[in-house]
Amino acid sequence: MKKLILTLIFVLNVHPAFTEPDFETFLLLNMPSGDIAQADDREMDRTVQIYAKRQVSEDVVVLLYAATQTGPHSGDKGHTVYLSTANISGDSPAVLSSMDITDRLASYTEYPGHFSEMDGVMDSFEMPGGKKGIHVNLWSVLAGSGHLSSSSDLFMSIQPDFSLQPVLSLPGSSSYSKVGFKMFSSCMAYLFYGDIDADSGNEILALDTQYRSEEPHDAHITLNPTMRVFKFNGQGYVPAGAINMFEEAKIDVKPFHFSKKIMYFNVPAALNSLFDCQGS
Repeated sequence: MKKLILTLIFVLNVHPAFTEPDFETFLLLNMPSGDIAQADDREMDRTVQIYAKRQVSEDVVVLLYAATQTGPHSGDKGHTVYLSTANISGDSPAVLSSMDITDRLASYTEYPGHFSEMDGVMDSFEMPGGKKGIHVNLWSVLAGSGHLSSSSDLFMSIQPDFSLQPVLSLPGSSSYSKVGFKMFSSCMAYLFYGDIDADSGNEILALDTQYRSEEPHDAHITLNPTMRVFKFNGQGYVPAGAINMFEEAKIDVKPFHFSKKIMYFNVPAALNSLFDCQGS
């Protein structure tokens, strides 16, 4: 077996949610009418929180935000989650496109979006053909001592009119569940991108890991050295085989970011120690 020289650097989302009161009020007032009616049916007063923002041109940003049920809630509460593009030039912003991605958060109770807390982080990356892509990592957790949580990863292509076209969805890319005081089970897919076959187009790679404790002082780590590969076919990213990270002499890839809340719950620091990498 060849020496592992693949260098993986994991960069966490270390900034808090954006606090832009005027912009958040604008987003709240410009929610789609159907979503407003649905919230009214549930007698749901809402507030908007922006979780991630990425500038994709001089005047346009992509926003990840949620309209969240307000009031004293000891358990899960309703969220409606959006991924939108907005023009920020001039005196007033304008929403160019908006996509409801609430159902992409896998951990919920009564209905999609009904959970205790969420988080999200966003990256931009170059797609084949000079297209700009957006990656979003979404995480949610349910109320209760079990800390049942999961995340999903979405990949979008930014169109010429600044609308967003889905090109890949990886639901359940991480999960965590706890039984008792110290027994838990978690899994996580570390995601990367790079031109691994020198065809002038970035592929997306997924490295799957599992971490579990069946006894209070007995932890087990499972690392699958086979990295799943997704290749762009002109419309979206599709499965294109796999590569063995131990057999490759060198893979020049960059990491996609993930929510820091995953670190708190999934405890992957022990997994990171298997690599020549840095975590914060």
